[in-house]
Amino acid sequence: MPTKNTDAPHRSTQRVLNILDVLSHSDDGLTMAEICRTLQAPKSSLFPIIHTMAEEGYICFDETSNHYRIGFKTYLAGKAYVRGKDAVSVLSSQLQRIVHACGETCQAGILSGDKVLYIAKVDSPQPVRLFSAIGRALPIHCTAIGKALVCEHEHDELHALLGDDFHLYTPRTHAAFEDLWEDLQVVRQEGIAHDRGEMTDSIECIAAPVHVDGQIHYGIGISVPSYRLTIEKSAELTQLLEDATTYLEAVLS
Repeated sequence: MPTKNTDAPHRSTQRVLNILDVLSHSDDGLTMAEICRTLQAPKSSLFPIIHTMAEEGYICFDETSNHYRIGFKTYLAGKAYVRGKDAVSVLSSQLQRIVHACGETCQAGILSGDKVLYIAKVDSPQPVRLFSAIGRALPIHCTAIGKALVCEHEHDELHALLGDDFHLYTPRTHAAFEDLWEDLQVVRQEGIAHDRGEMTDSIECIAAPVHVDGQIHYGIGISVPSYRLTIEKSAELTQLLEDATTYLEAVLS
């Protein structure tokens, strides 16, 4: 019996994408016949797909010319992509400003399920620094950016996401949900989160949430070897984060 090819594209989904592709390359739009001819597909196959896409606003139909064109919802999807790219650029510029001011590694992350996904990073110029990577996902409970991202979650919502017991990375890692929850109440009040060597021994991090339209969308944090994090340095980093979040919230909202 032949083995089913699970890697083959889903035919209907592929046709949706092909329709969007051909329309995106046509300034004046295309008729149904032209779309069918370009895609080498029968009208009986494409008509229900095109009709649904038009009904949902992803393509539009001009009754005067009988042409289909890219619709408003597709335009909005494209704008969302550009907006997302712009956000990373804006975040990165602020991370660079912070690193220039304090000489420590600075990162930005977003919530991805029960993890923090790092989307931007600028390294410290100093020889002793945190090594991490864009695209890496780390636990929420032992990262300052993770705590910043979830500090406004309700108790039951966060408990359902994270569960009761946590993996211990260092002796300072929170072992249970209620320990983390107590920590988050301070974060919520002060607007600043801390990782006091909870993920990696001798590396600490200070982070702050970035609100966009009233909701936390990003977290930015500064990682420092513990021996460099004096009281004075901590105050300096906190001020840099507060200045950066004020700027980012104004620009990104």
